[in-house]
Amino acid sequence: MKVTILISSLIAVASTSLTSPVKRAESVHIRHFNVQHADDGTGSLQFALHSTVTGLNDDCTLTWSTTSAIQPGLAMNKCLNNNYEFGFRYGIGNIENFVLVIQGVNGTQRGYEVISAYATNPAWICTGSPTPGVRERCEWMGILDIDF
Repeated sequence: MKVTILISSLIAVASTSLTSPVKRAESVHIRHFNVQHADDGTGSLQFALHSTVTGLNDDCTLTWSTTSAIQPGLAMNKCLNNNYEFGFRYGIGNIENFVLVIQGVNGTQRGYEVISAYATNPAWICTGSPTPGVRERCEWMGILDIDF
């Protein structure tokens, strides 16, 4: 009798835990990620973001004057569809090396990625004077995955 009750209890617990929803960590794919400094003193950043969990897409852009660095901030800039926000943990004084921060607009989950042209076999590739009017352009080769 005790064995039957024990087995019934184990089956009930197992079936409950198998049917309970599992909270998945969010992961975002970032494509078409590039930053450039133009000869006219402007900087621009852009990327397309896709959540592998929610399926949401967003486009993110930023322009600034290159006469001053982008100030530190965790997620001060909203993407165009207002699904995500982005920022730079330590600011950007050099487009070849910075920390990108991505978070949902509710701010409860946040992911970070060091973007560096100085890493061994970097995916962040920077080129001086790639086209007329552009002083420097850096771009991510492939898809950047950031987990929250």
